[in-house]
Amino acid sequence: MSFDELVKNDYDLVYWHKKDVISYHVIYQLCKYVGFDLLTFTPLGDGIFDPRNEPKFFRFHFRALPFRKMSSHVWDILLISKNLESSYNAVFRSKNPLVSEAFFKGIIDAFVDLVNLKDENGNLVKIDNDILINILGKYLGSSVHEPLRQWEKQGSLNDSIKSLNRRRSILKNHGYEQFLKDCFEKAYKNHFKQIKGLKLTNALATQQDIDLLNEIYQNTKFKFRLK
Repeated sequence: MSFDELVKNDYDLVYWHKKDVISYHVIYQLCKYVGFDLLTFTPLGDGIFDPRNEPKFFRFHFRALPFRKMSSHVWDILLISKNLESSYNAVFRSKNPLVSEAFFKGIIDAFVDLVNLKDENGNLVKIDNDILINILGKYLGSSVHEPLRQWEKQGSLNDSIKSLNRRRSILKNHGYEQFLKDCFEKAYKNHFKQIKGLKLTNALATQQDIDLLNEIYQNTKFKFRLK
């Protein structure tokens, strides 16, 4: 019996590998985190979604509890490049599982704040180093420098901040679909329309997830709702 079979329930064994669920995970995660890898704070490459090759993306479970380690819920995973799977596993295994989950959750919450940071007039606030550290500290406390050290290993932190601000601007001015076309042409071509007909209950979607999907697909005929 495989590890998947030991951990996954019958429900997730069926739906985890469905094409429409995979596409839902890809589109949702790219839009929510503007296509960034959160452990390295670098943009994911569009090439990992090239259908001519074996997929080079991976859906990493960061939850501690076994029944959520194989969940199909989009909040229990991070979309990453397959070549970073060992790095993610190393970080997860370096701590108590619940501490590791809290660490990843802190980075996720901080990144969501960074993506959506606006002033009192609804204008985007330009992210800089100070803002980055302050928001990370809000969620990670004394562990704030751990992700920063990891991010600085990847190269220029300033370049990543510039890329983050540019992508936030695309979202603000042109919407999610144009962002995907500009930054993830292959992912857009191979996954955007694949979720047509997706039964959101199969993907364990919540109303919050549906609201984001309807915003992503606002210029299409797709309308999502719980049934």
